[in-house]
Amino acid sequence: EIVDEKQLESADDEVKMILNGKLSYIVYRESINNISKDVNFHINLLEISALFNFTEDLQAEIARDLYNKYSSSELAISALATLSIWKENQIKLSQKLDDFEKEYEIIQ
Repeated sequence: EIVDEKQLESADDEVKMILNGKLSYIVYRESINNISKDVNFHINLLEISALFNFTEDLQAEIARDLYNKYSSSELAISALATLSIWKENQIKLSQKLDDFEKEYEIIQ
């Protein structure tokens, strides 16, 4: 978690939107509706959002849009498969780090 509850409670509404990833969702919706309906644009936004741990809902939305709008595109399907593999590796890494922390805790 990037921000703890106390910090979030003291933040104003605009900051709360940013910290909760709401702003990124709004930017995504506006950009695909007004700027581009291109598969590459969607993929780039998906790759950028995957860099941040607070954008999981946005990533799911972009992935759904990619699948629903571009399911006949090999590029879109490849990007979705790559994201899936990357996410799986991130989960495995996270589990290994958790196991290490638990083991280290026992040793101390």
